[in-house]
Amino acid sequence: MKKILIGVVILAVVAALVGVNVKRAKNRGVEVQVAAIESRDLVEKISGSGRVEARRSVDITSSVVGKVLELAVEEGDRVETGDLILRIDPGDREAAVEQTRARLARAKAREDLARAERKQADLRLERTRGLMKENLASDADLEDAETNADIARANLGAAQGDVRDAQAALEYAEYELSRTVIRAEIPGVVVRLAVEEGENVLAGDLYNSGSSIVTIADLSVMEAHVLVDETEVVKLEPGQAAEVIVDAFPDDPIPGKVVEVGNSAYNAGSLGSQEAKDFRVRVRLDEVPKNLRPGLSARAEIVAAERKGVPAVPIEALVVRDPEKEAAAAARKGSARRAHRSTGGDESSKEIEGVFLDDGGHAKFAPVTVGIAGEKYFEVLSGLSLGDRVVRGPFEALRRLESGESLRVKKDSTRRSRKSESSPPKESPDTEENASSGEDAGTGQ
Repeated sequence: MKKILIGVVILAVVAALVGVNVKRAKNRGVEVQVAAIESRDLVEKISGSGRVEARRSVDITSSVVGKVLELAVEEGDRVETGDLILRIDPGDREAAVEQTRARLARAKAREDLARAERKQADLRLERTRGLMKENLASDADLEDAETNADIARANLGAAQGDVRDAQAALEYAEYELSRTVIRAEIPGVVVRLAVEEGENVLAGDLYNSGSSIVTIADLSVMEAHVLVDETEVVKLEPGQAAEVIVDAFPDDPIPGKVVEVGNSAYNAGSLGSQEAKDFRVRVRLDEVPKNLRPGLSARAEIVAAERKGVPAVPIEALVVRDPEKEAAAAARKGSARRAHRSTGGDESSKEIEGVFLDDGGHAKFAPVTVGIAGEKYFEVLSGLSLGDRVVRGPFEALRRLESGESLRVKKDSTRRSRKSESSPPKESPDTEENASSGEDAGTGQ
């Protein structure tokens, strides 16, 4: 009897040890979070930062040097085309106008005299020809009369040339005088005024733009001019919808539309430079808030692409692996389960993009081809099917995970996955449930 009791005790101890070992073996799996592949609505947005600008604005500069005698506007004033902005001291330009007017008058007087002399010379020539017919004048008299007529004709031409020259000089002098009066070139609002009465302004020339006096902008149509990275600008084109967030009004996004995508780099470096390049994109605002001003900092979110009801994989689930190494790892760990479809990648390459599947409690690497990127999900083009369970985190576990390793799925992750499988989302991933799920999962590549 005693031997039987001892045998029972030994068997109980062995069973307990076996149970503990089995439990430990189960607990040795990597603790992960999983998510089921579901249909989602995705929106790919491209961001750019810049500032608000008026669609049409004009910087008025001075064409003459002088002191400001009269300033007729202030910043914020509304002006129409032709309205007076300021007057510059005309200086000697008024005297130049009077001088050229007097010169023109003298030239016209000489022209009148030359015309009278030509008339007299023509009459004398006609009388001489009449006398020649009656043999009352010699050939020499006729030659003298013809010569005098030619001289009078030439003098009249020279006098007429002097009149034209004086007229042109007067027009130029009057033009120079008119440039001392600065007027609005477009209707709009004075958004910048750089001078005061009594200050001197500089004239612009071929090498110097001169003093900027005033900036007038048409604030009825406003745009956001933003810079977009060269890797993303290729996805943009005129007509795409956008949302502009002005830093001064962060809670009131303004709808807009892309009207122009730059064809040349805004900050292009030297040829062959590896420096990142940006391209300017113009987004026209559909509405203009009351206090919107040119120069305010802004950010544009441009909708580059949209997909409705497509399979989507969490961004944090995507990893880059060598498929050959993953296959070897699975073989080492004795994974004999059937291979998952792998149409999404070329397994002959060294490193490809893919995900780890929860394949019966073990990790299985599957190449994936993705399309557009939403805020938290990528579109799946090939490699996965609806309902497939992918490992989405945590980051540390996903970073070290290999094919064939045992998985322990977190209970809260399983509940979320089952809930989403029972009622797949039909809207964009920007919902409370998706946002909280993404925060719990973290990110991993």
